[in-house]
Amino acid sequence: MMKRDNVIIELYQKTVKKLKHCPFRFDGPIVHITFDVIDIAKAVGELKTAGFETIEHEPVFLDFWEKGCKYFTIRG
Repeated sequence: MMKRDNVIIELYQKTVKKLKHCPFRFDGPIVHITFDVIDIAKAVGELKTAGFETIEHEPVFLDFWEKGCKYFTIRG
């Protein structure tokens, strides 16, 4: 994770094995985009109510920055 001012960029590299499967993905070529929200639990609830399928059962915590961060993924 790289941060400059209010912009955070996540960089990662897939293994060769995972890269071989990319052309066969059915979800599209973009792995993910991220939005910063004030209340992640509320965001999860609103998206589930709207009919979106979440991949994780609850937000996942990552130990980044001073307070860490949480994320969840929707299939889309």
